[in-house]
Amino acid sequence: MSFSLGLTVSNSDNIAFLSGAGVSSDDDSSITLRGSANGKWQIGDNGRLSLDYAFSGTRYSAIGSRDNNLHLGTATYTHRVGVSVLGGSYAIGRYQLDGEDFLEIDVASLFFGTPGPWGWVLVGRYTATEKTFDAALSERDASADSVGISASRRFGDTRIRLELSQAGEDASSDFLDNNSTTVSINLSQPLRLIDQPLRLSLTAGISERSYDRLDPYYGVTREDTRRRYQAALSREFDSGLSITGSASHLDSSSNLPSANYDQTIISFSINQRF
Repeated sequence: MSFSLGLTVSNSDNIAFLSGAGVSSDDDSSITLRGSANGKWQIGDNGRLSLDYAFSGTRYSAIGSRDNNLHLGTATYTHRVGVSVLGGSYAIGRYQLDGEDFLEIDVASLFFGTPGPWGWVLVGRYTATEKTFDAALSERDASADSVGISASRRFGDTRIRLELSQAGEDASSDFLDNNSTTVSINLSQPLRLIDQPLRLSLTAGISERSYDRLDPYYGVTREDTRRRYQAALSREFDSGLSITGSASHLDSSSNLPSANYDQTIISFSINQRF
């Protein structure tokens, strides 16, 4: 069994939100409490069951309508067959906004992993998702299916992971039906800087998403391209202390001008393991 607890205090500038006068903006600070519990059990000689629960609750000092809670429970079973592993998982998520139920999500997944040629490890996955929103957003209720494959390999201390996935979503509103393809690569590399052992992680990915119906306002079928880049540098100490700094950038371009945006996040964290 394992448990975790975390607390985050943050301040946000220029938050845009809907009000009676239209779109307004304001500054706000928040506090977030996070917790999780995990249990693992050996089932026979080759099976393993894992049960996980995670909670996150955020409260804002000014814009109370953004207060939210997230509960997520996951059960995962894996079974080893020779050098391969097969398994499945089921996750239930409940998201509350301003004290009211906002989103229910159920995710079932099957996966299979096996050694591949030339030292690569291959993992295939199928995932089915059901999303149910509150009554005001019922047109966003959707069923989604995705298939994906990943390949990972070590080259000495360097780890490389490649991923390819294809997903389709069928929503209550035909205008929200879409299909997407995502490709990503991650490289993890130990290095020394100022005589300190560090680990560098670099990730790059691109996702192409197309919608099925013609947008009535712009007169075109919506197509989005999202490019994501992330770099993280971490240092782990024998005492269980770890320090991580990361920077990520997301560039979302679309043939609908209202869907164009970019986002940059810089973060720094200190964690202590007991």
